[in-house]
Amino acid sequence: MTKVKFNFILLLLFILVSCQNSIPETTTVLPPSPSQTPILTITPSSTPTLSLSLTPSTTPYPTFPPYSTKQVIFSYSVYGNQSSTDFLLGYAPQSIIVLYSDGELIISGKPYRQKQYQQKQLSSEEINQLFSQLEVMGFYSLETNQQHDTTDLLYDFKGQYGETNDGLRICILDSAKDRKICVRDHLREFLIPQMKNILQFLDNYEPQNMALYQSNRLLLEVKIRQDEINDHPEIISWPIDFPLTKTNKSEILYIEGEMASQIFSLFGFQEDGRVVNSNGVEYYVIVRLVLPHETLSWDR
Repeated sequence: MTKVKFNFILLLLFILVSCQNSIPETTTVLPPSPSQTPILTITPSSTPTLSLSLTPSTTPYPTFPPYSTKQVIFSYSVYGNQSSTDFLLGYAPQSIIVLYSDGELIISGKPYRQKQYQQKQLSSEEINQLFSQLEVMGFYSLETNQQHDTTDLLYDFKGQYGETNDGLRICILDSAKDRKICVRDHLREFLIPQMKNILQFLDNYEPQNMALYQSNRLLLEVKIRQDEINDHPEIISWPIDFPLTKTNKSEILYIEGEMASQIFSLFGFQEDGRVVNSNGVEYYVIVRLVLPHETLSWDR
């Protein structure tokens, strides 16, 4: 009997051990410690190189680096002849003649014909001669209410006045004496002889030994040439190392420094619109100078 009990106990133990071995083992997965976390290393050879070019900008909204401006002491300008880039300059007038406080003189194309921009550093004697001539011609004694109508003493309409605000305004400014007189360009024939003589003098004013103006700041309006642009049959090559973006939208670019001088030379040292060929694509490019007294801003 005792032997039977002992054998029964051995059998029971055998069954229990077998059952325990048949239960699947549970494995717990722990997150790796910080020392076990994989680290991604980028070597310098695998890092892409980014070439930044702030000037010129190839985006539709170029940035304008700060620069020092000059003070104007005299100008002869045209208002109302704006281009699509002039809002960046606050719709500044086109300066026909501009004289700065340091003696630099810049003369642009006249209102009625294109002409190369020229410059000269005037002496004190030459500056005095300019203002003396204006005084002799009566610029500082002219009477005007600037209404450009029959009440304005700058005009003699002889009964032919027709009210209109169309056309350009031509203005003469002496900032030192705070004297500014404007006339309506389309009313020139009705100006009194004194005013006509002053305008004729300024239209032809050009001191000796003028040199071509080497602009160092430009605005370019660039667009793909359209079929309707037929008044520029000449197509010039674009040798400048400057990419033009192939886009159907008009793009404004700001150029400064040596590249600006090269492009201005390509355009014959004058503001103009030309058809250019760059990498087999024809573009219509309009050049607008940024003169030393002009500031650029998108917040106009």
